[in-house]
Amino acid sequence: KTWDCNSNKGVQAVWINHPKLPFYLPIANTHLQSNVKHEATRIEQINIINRFLKKWHLANSALIFVGDFNFRKFQESFKIFQRVTHLTHMGEVCTVIADRCQIGANSTLDEVVENNVDHQFARSGILWSKDQLRQHRVKFEPLFVERNYRELHEDKPLSDHLGYEVTYRLSWN
Repeated sequence: KTWDCNSNKGVQAVWINHPKLPFYLPIANTHLQSNVKHEATRIEQINIINRFLKKWHLANSALIFVGDFNFRKFQESFKIFQRVTHLTHMGEVCTVIADRCQIGANSTLDEVVENNVDHQFARSGILWSKDQLRQHRVKFEPLFVERNYRELHEDKPLSDHLGYEVTYRLSWN
């Protein structure tokens, strides 16, 4: 077993206070159990994430959720994650709206959608204004998706994972 397999996993959320937004922007991240043989463990971690989102009132609100999920699109844990969280994979969205979203020149469709364990998901929805007096319907749309951080440092990769960059367009009423 590796250090990754023996580590406790979790989820964290932050609410970004950007001066040009009338609401706090929630972003969550996680690092789920690695190795394909730990599918049952990942599914239990997804259930824990779902309870966390409900507890912090993020189950139905607009949300960006990123991380090292250690699942691929073909795995049951990927499907369960999308079903219970109602989050949409931004790489998939980019391929559907290809006239408005670009995949980075150094990235392949396989890297941004099919064969990777790092993902960015989002869900459009309601967010309360900072003063809690008004609801805003917030929509996320990817404009650019790329697997990045391919540079080497002293002839070694920066990480055992590439980065997963998404540039978003946010709109709200």
